[in-house]
Amino acid sequence: MNRATRDAGVVLPFVALSMIALLTVVAIVIDLGATRSFRRDTRLAADAGATAGALGVKDTTGTGVPCITAMAYAFRDVGGTQPSSAAIASACGSMTATCSGTSARTATMTVDSTTITVTNPVPDGSPLMDGTSLGSGVTQGVNATVDGVPCDRVGVQITRPQPSFFRGIMSSSPGTYTVHSVARYSPNAQPGSIPPALVALNQTACKAIDAGSNGNIVLVSNSVGPGIAYSDSNGPGCSGSNAILASRSSARLVAESSGAVVGELGWFSAPDANGYNSASTTNQVAPATFGSTSQNYVGRLFARDQRVTRAKVDDRYHCKNVPVTVQTLCTTTDPILALQALAAGSTASAPSGYATYSGACDTTAAAIVFPTGNLWVNCPTFTVKGNSLRIPGGSTVIFNGALSVESNGTLLVNTTGSTDGSGYPVPTDGSKQSTVLVNSTSSSAVSISSNASSLLMAQTMLYNGGGFTLSSSQSIHWTPPTTGDLKGLLYWSESTQPFSIQGGPQIKAKGVVFHGNGQLIGGGGGTIDLTKVQMWVDTMATGGSTTVRLAADPENSITLTGAGSALIR
Repeated sequence: MNRATRDAGVVLPFVALSMIALLTVVAIVIDLGATRSFRRDTRLAADAGATAGALGVKDTTGTGVPCITAMAYAFRDVGGTQPSSAAIASACGSMTATCSGTSARTATMTVDSTTITVTNPVPDGSPLMDGTSLGSGVTQGVNATVDGVPCDRVGVQITRPQPSFFRGIMSSSPGTYTVHSVARYSPNAQPGSIPPALVALNQTACKAIDAGSNGNIVLVSNSVGPGIAYSDSNGPGCSGSNAILASRSSARLVAESSGAVVGELGWFSAPDANGYNSASTTNQVAPATFGSTSQNYVGRLFARDQRVTRAKVDDRYHCKNVPVTVQTLCTTTDPILALQALAAGSTASAPSGYATYSGACDTTAAAIVFPTGNLWVNCPTFTVKGNSLRIPGGSTVIFNGALSVESNGTLLVNTTGSTDGSGYPVPTDGSKQSTVLVNSTSSSAVSISSNASSLLMAQTMLYNGGGFTLSSSQSIHWTPPTTGDLKGLLYWSESTQPFSIQGGPQIKAKGVVFHGNGQLIGGGGGTIDLTKVQMWVDTMATGGSTTVRLAADPENSITLTGAGSALIR
């Protein structure tokens, strides 16, 4: 037998062994990568649960809000089969009392193979106060200034099966991994990204948000969370049917929940007897929507630690109006201040850089197209009736009087009148933003009346010196500027005149409306749909059997700075 014959077949075992080693390394790399990816996603779910739960640690309703909220958010973000709100409430049954002391309370729930444990309080010596790294805990000292006291803390721990594409072949038990997060309640933390649909700024009013005796105010849940309405009133003389949040007889004030996360109806500081009519029916648990419940109040009813104030919306659009006790005087552009100066300087003549309009003050004889650019229109009332008024994109137009859109009149700004699949106006030029100023201070400075009238304004902001009146069943299609200092802002007025919407207009609008010194009135029966409009007003009231639906647009709204939560582990 020669050497070649003796060596035959020797290479094959070596190749096989090398392949096994190579595949083992590949399997380890894939499993480790999957572990890191799944672990990261699970940690994000724990973060969401802890921060949401910590927002509720000051709740005194005895319903276990911190635990229920933490559990609901954690299960929502971790994905998979979602537990019912009743199951979550049952799991949190031992944590309904207000937190006191330093002994940890826990609630645990397992769905499929995922186990979530909520802890409150979180003692200083708890393992939850250690940091986490892949596979082990990391000792992290407690800082009282940063970490707060145990009752301010909510911990969320999640245990899940270890992802394994290959290791299960070699082991019958794939194992598990555990991550945790801890957040603390903080009076000065950001409360998250869920903007309120309605903020009523009056600080002492009774019936600051008033559904009347048979109206409906519905704060609609959306993709980012539950419905929310806040009043800044502490209502020192309010109670019963004259409470800060008023809903009586067959009226309804509903903050819809988002899954197991309860909607919010809040006022400032005052006890419950001032805050809402305790003689009316309430429902403060989830799930709850306008269609699935029947109580006078739906949503968590509670007193906030701080007023909202107008500081946050001012900070975005009118920063020089923010008190220096809140922040130092801004040095950036203040677009509202510039518009106020423009309005004040245009009551007698056209300001510098503005052409003077010399045509008819109404469209009854023929349609009118304004020239492109800056224009001053010196009419006591400019009436859009019988035909259309078209304002080109990129223009700033000052009406030195009132603006009225009446029967068969169509107001077009930066659009020819077409709408997209969602009902929003299609801009003639998507790169241009437009501004309309109305100098009148009357109650009907801007008036849109008659079923046959319509308004289509694309990427347009309206600054109004007086009241706003919308009546009957007009068609309204309106979007705010998409760039620049006025991005997201539909409307601004400092007037004490009402912002009144009557009847059942067909509204397709999105953005921020600020009418902070006047009342928002919804009346005339029918449904008023403002489910993409964030309203900042002095007070709000509905009349008759009107239903007003409100929800802030997540992409065009103001989130709040105030009492909230912050991650600490």
